[in-house]
Amino acid sequence: MLLLPADEAVSGTDKVRLPEEILRGLPEEVQYPLIFKLSCRAGYVHVGVREFTAPNGTIALPVGIRENLHSGIDERITIERVALPKGTDVALRPLDKYDMAIDWKAQLEESFRSYTALTKGQTVSLAGTRFVVEKLSPADAVCIIDTDMELEMVDHHAEDRSIQVGQQTRGGVLVGYDRSKPIHLIVRGETTGVSVGTQTHFAARKVKLLTMEDPDLEIVVHGPGSVEASQDDLQECPTCGLPVQALALHAARCRWRADWTCAKCDEQGVGSIEWHNQVKHVTIACTCGKMGDYVALLTHRASDCPDRLVICRFCKLRQRQGVQDAADRLSGMSHHEAECGGRTSDCDICKRPVKLRNLEAHARIHEQERLQKPTPRICANINCVHLAKDALCSECAGPLYSTQHDPDGSKLRSRIRRRHLAQLVTGCGNAWCRNVKCATASGETMSIATAAKHLPEGFAFCVSEQMQRKRNLADRLECQGEYDIAWCCRAADIAPENPSAWLSREARRKND
Repeated sequence: MLLLPADEAVSGTDKVRLPEEILRGLPEEVQYPLIFKLSCRAGYVHVGVREFTAPNGTIALPVGIRENLHSGIDERITIERVALPKGTDVALRPLDKYDMAIDWKAQLEESFRSYTALTKGQTVSLAGTRFVVEKLSPADAVCIIDTDMELEMVDHHAEDRSIQVGQQTRGGVLVGYDRSKPIHLIVRGETTGVSVGTQTHFAARKVKLLTMEDPDLEIVVHGPGSVEASQDDLQECPTCGLPVQALALHAARCRWRADWTCAKCDEQGVGSIEWHNQVKHVTIACTCGKMGDYVALLTHRASDCPDRLVICRFCKLRQRQGVQDAADRLSGMSHHEAECGGRTSDCDICKRPVKLRNLEAHARIHEQERLQKPTPRICANINCVHLAKDALCSECAGPLYSTQHDPDGSKLRSRIRRRHLAQLVTGCGNAWCRNVKCATASGETMSIATAAKHLPEGFAFCVSEQMQRKRNLADRLECQGEYDIAWCCRAADIAPENPSAWLSREARRKND
């Protein structure tokens, strides 16, 4: 297949134009999205499809895809339809100098919406900066449609991420050090700053001594400088800024003279003052219109900039956070989240409409109500799951009812004894019965004299088939050890279709 001249108007995407003959050659049942592998002598890349309007026997590529293939006009390429796994992780290495004050993760995630697939080693141009796909998971080529990917920015000078004490490097993870001693970072060169984990230390001087509290974090140098880790007992000279061991001896002999002194902030340094002025005193504009120097704008873009893109906790979309008012700051939400959270949704427990931003507090109210609920009083019959005001529920106590005068309860005890004896001697005759005090369930009949010796201390009456199934379900739930048998009986009685959900929503656990 031949290549058409690159479409200069199409950039920042991997979607190509294919001929209609390829569309006609697709099977009836095809997996979407359509992903094709383009191969030539110089390499290969995976792409998506914009439309099937190219002349037969040709393919029209965006500029970026042609550069990845290193192909010229009229060069023949091979096209193959493939199915790629969903991507989970991607690491990008910038090829150009980039502004670290920009929220690159948000910018890249927005730009990747126009891509269908990524290939390891592929060069992509996003937000005016070129990046190389350094690493992909779970394969060397993945689909990025309808998937959540972890994005990692790899320092463009870093090859081996492990650094040793005394090694001058652009950054990495420190290994082979003495954990009992503090670690000092000696910053050399006109750097914008040094990031240790998630914290950035601004160091624009020629040499700067920083103390690293957590040595397991990754070190990244921003700007053209470098960093060296040391575990010697160093102190920073207040005159020349050099890290030295014997500060008193060094201070007596220090003859350092600054090449420049800033007239605006009185800071001194060596080399050129241009870098210092660019970082500290050049006013630049944010996209929201706020003016400030490089350091102030870096903090602004990472915190309260209205144009900062955040993922809304309610709609799950990346939106501008907007201008926060006092109520937004007090609730810890962006202005967009405060407005988006004004929509209502029915509570799963009480079915009342609740604002999305209040759902968490509303759920805590139900949680407190759940913890304060008393343990339900279950029927004393070991085969029953109903609630009971007295010892037995109405269903179990009904067959024992009598109109005879019984002030001392002796006649009631006699009826209970006779019912237990009948179960032990002849059984109930029900195939579903699982009563341990019933001849039908045990399969063994007893004489009246023997049965009299095996009478239960409480109540063990045979029940209906539906009740027996509920009790069996309650016993299985209680065997899990998370809830008391009383709560398990209530769950089996009220929600036999999904008792676990009812327990998690209504019942108190044993360790609550």
